[in-house]
Amino acid sequence: MTRRRPGCAVEVAAVTALPAQAVWDVLADAHSFATWVVGTKQIRGATADWPCVGSALYHRWGPVPFRVRDRSVVTASVAPSRLELEAGARPVALVRIRIVLTAVPDGTRVVLDENIVRGLALVAPPLTRRVQRWRNRRGLQQLLRLAQTRSEQGR
Repeated sequence: MTRRRPGCAVEVAAVTALPAQAVWDVLADAHSFATWVVGTKQIRGATADWPCVGSALYHRWGPVPFRVRDRSVVTASVAPSRLELEAGARPVALVRIRIVLTAVPDGTRVVLDENIVRGLALVAPPLTRRVQRWRNRRGLQQLLRLAQTRSEQGR
């Protein structure tokens, strides 16, 4: 499911049979972000208190030769139900991201809400939203696949 919002904000959602804790465990592993966040090429490090409010992960994103070093900072964290970040992809975008995990009868509903608040991506909102929808649907699928794999491996 995708919900369109004004500006450069996009929400995508999916349901998994996994419990919220299994998905949260992936979110709580800062180094997993390069595996499921589309466009992130490398996690260069993270503060030891990830995913506490104020903690950060340091990443590289983008294609060669335009790779950019930036960081994402946790602005809200309620385990195992909500993680909010301010993610840097400068100069293209500064993004506010909210990931909400809600129990449903057959597992967990995961909602990823992304809002571009600053940067070059704001120049063409319709195109940006299309890219966001594609990127976030794929990222959400990869997040759930990684959580499923880890759950099957007992991690």
